[in-house]
Amino acid sequence: MDPPRVRLHVARKAHHKAPPPHPRPPAEEGTEGGAVASTANSRGLQVQSVGLLGTDVDYDGVTLSYRCDKRLLSPVVRHCLVPVACDEPVLAFLDRYHRRPHGFARTLLHGLLRLLVSDFDANAILAMYPLHLLATGQWQALLGGRPGGHLLDVGAGSGEVTSTLAPLFDDILTTEVSRAMAWRLGRRGFRCLRMDVATAQIALPPSDVVSCLNVLDRASRPLSLLRAIRGMLAPGGRLVVALPLPARPWTYHGAQIAAPEEELGCGAPTFEESASLFAEAVLAPAGFTVQAFTRAPYLSRGDAARALYVLDDAIFVAAG
Repeated sequence: MDPPRVRLHVARKAHHKAPPPHPRPPAEEGTEGGAVASTANSRGLQVQSVGLLGTDVDYDGVTLSYRCDKRLLSPVVRHCLVPVACDEPVLAFLDRYHRRPHGFARTLLHGLLRLLVSDFDANAILAMYPLHLLATGQWQALLGGRPGGHLLDVGAGSGEVTSTLAPLFDDILTTEVSRAMAWRLGRRGFRCLRMDVATAQIALPPSDVVSCLNVLDRASRPLSLLRAIRGMLAPGGRLVVALPLPARPWTYHGAQIAAPEEELGCGAPTFEESASLFAEAVLAPAGFTVQAFTRAPYLSRGDAARALYVLDDAIFVAAG
């Protein structure tokens, strides 16, 4: 899981005026959420449409995108859309970090450390850039219930997002390439194997679900990684994959940024077109069939350069 992409794919600064929210989606997508909206308003925040499924939200000048234009989605993806909403865990994350970014000294130290090690290692060493993607209940809705069984989380980072998936499974194993990230995962109580799943010749027990969250666009061999993941699934197993779109892939060789060895091939002008291309030109050839899809903001604590980092993530559940 890769916090640095949040810094490089620049989102809106918190003090920028946010664009007008999208029109409210059709009635079947805009439901529920009154309790969350009341909680948000009690904080005195400028939050619109909180809790409405598939609706963009303005939080104190920061736009959180949940809405998809169905007209731009391919039929395969459109029929699998499971809208989610801005919920209490998102608001709690924003309340905690929006006005408390890392300061100048820590940001400077991070920059100096990156001259010696990769962003992944630097982030883990300094405990920088905590992340949020979905809450446990949202994962459960996307997966159609509590799967139980064994979860393999590939490229789990420091474990914040893994922690939101953990209650849905009986057993969890993580992998990481970064030694420092693997140490952070151990501190959180997760078993971690230091390995590159795309190239490792290690036989692992079959997994009921394999998650690969915000990893593919930072992997040198993303297509090989998807093929390797499919081979790790138990019969009837599923992949949960997330990546920011439109994608801008790059990877690390030590502390140096480099182009991936394999092209991910899902670049398109819009989020929806990119998501459709990823499903049909990347997932399908790798042997996966999309079962569920949603859009959600990928949040990271900010630093001296920006108060908060936000990317638009496409999240898929696919049968292998």
